[in-house]
Amino acid sequence: MNNRMRQFIGFIFGAPIGITLGVSFFYLIFMTEGAPQLFGASLFVALAVGVILFFSIRGAKGRKCIDSLLDILYKEVDPAKFAEESEKAIRKTRNRAIKCTLSLNLAVGYEALGEYKKAIDIMENLDISASDKITKAMYYSNAAAFYAENGQLTRTQEAYTKGQPLFEKLGESISLAHVRFSRALLYYADEQYEEALEGFNSARGRGFEDRHSLTRLQLFEARTLVKLGKVKEAKTVYGKILQKHTYPYLLECAKREMAALSE
Repeated sequence: MNNRMRQFIGFIFGAPIGITLGVSFFYLIFMTEGAPQLFGASLFVALAVGVILFFSIRGAKGRKCIDSLLDILYKEVDPAKFAEESEKAIRKTRNRAIKCTLSLNLAVGYEALGEYKKAIDIMENLDISASDKITKAMYYSNAAAFYAENGQLTRTQEAYTKGQPLFEKLGESISLAHVRFSRALLYYADEQYEEALEGFNSARGRGFEDRHSLTRLQLFEARTLVKLGKVKEAKTVYGKILQKHTYPYLLECAKREMAALSE
């Protein structure tokens, strides 16, 4: 059953119940006196508190699910398992906001696997209309990065342009390192390698939440150095990547590209 059908069924059954309860509460509170009025007011308060608690608990469970999945991606360094478990979680949840965050993170997981097409497909089919500003900003930042890494300059520029007003408004609320990395990738995709290298250096100076994002930055930094003819410096950066415990895809890329420089 798709989301539209669930919403329709929920409306068909929920609307009459909601109207009945509303009318009942109105009658008890405003049309009666004494014990019935007190009972109606108490019931209304209890129901309101119950609704607040329900959504608080559901939200807490959703955040706990998101955090536990991210541990698989960042701490266990197992993007394949992360993608599998995230897909299961997405199928189970009915909360639109949680589903959106899980899907956004799943795209990052596919990026970690080097499966950019899947990551882009998720981003293009993701409904962010009900998301908060931070989620929307990260959506455009990630989309810009995915397109740039896949060599799609026009779409990179479109995503970055749409996200830029959100980046500026939110400031430190989102990772400036990630935003600047996306901007540097835009230069890289446009073959403006001097500007790209400067951008990667600027992004690194802002720090990253996890070593894997930093490793991805280093990979593109090494590629940029190669484009600029600075092979010795590129080999040094590749060497640093190969000493890390990070995503297998990044290590394979670094190993293959470094070997090609020695041929």
